[in-house]
Amino acid sequence: MRLLEKKETNWSTIAPYLDTLLLPVYHYQMVQKELYLEEASLIEYITEELEKRLIGRMLLLPAYSMIGNDYKLLQCMVDNAKKELVHSGFHYTFLVILEGNWEENSLNTPFHLLTVKKEAEKEMELERLYEEVLQIWQSA
Repeated sequence: MRLLEKKETNWSTIAPYLDTLLLPVYHYQMVQKELYLEEASLIEYITEELEKRLIGRMLLLPAYSMIGNDYKLLQCMVDNAKKELVHSGFHYTFLVILEGNWEENSLNTPFHLLTVKKEAEKEMELERLYEEVLQIWQSA
């Protein structure tokens, strides 16, 4: 389910089955009125397809998008999301980020990171991340 498509009348029947939040995070650049949205397109595609495959259990949140690649800003976003989501009632939160654009190994986060590889074929990446989510769910 996608947050922005949530219907108030159905929420009370669907909510008990949703236990996972999916939060896409990406940056983009603008130079001389030229938009560079390759990362955004890839992350949006992966998260939308994951949500479709795992419908009924996962809530896709609107993306955190940033102009530029400011690691400190990302850490502030993660810290804020941690404060806001701690009492959300969801058992899992996955951040979806692009490999190499964030210092994912040093990112201080209580969330699960799904790192999309830049050079991989989209469908193979989707399958790999799908399996990663299933593995995390099964190991809990």
